[in-house]
Amino acid sequence: MADSYILSGAKLTTSFVSVYTAPTTSLMKSLHVSSHCTGVATGEYNVSVKIYDSSESQEYYLINSGLVPYQAALNLVDNTIVLNSNDEVRVAASTGLAMDCIGSFLEIS
Repeated sequence: MADSYILSGAKLTTSFVSVYTAPTTSLMKSLHVSSHCTGVATGEYNVSVKIYDSSESQEYYLINSGLVPYQAALNLVDNTIVLNSNDEVRVAASTGLAMDCIGSFLEIS
């Protein structure tokens, strides 16, 4: 089976949601969070991203309460992050109104 690029995303809420769960060893190539709060008061919104390491049953912050400007995007990965089988990328925002997260992953077979 060939390696596969996967695009995965989520509408963010104030609770952590799983954006991606690695089925096998995977590489997180990018992770973008955007604010498209049309009709909502302008301002900055916060985003937190955790990587869940299933082998240790432990979460690690990639960023905690990072600022995403009004109607802008934040790129959270500037280099490849390795995920092992059943590891997760979990994301939460300070508002559940209109924030999205999208990432690209390379699944290694």
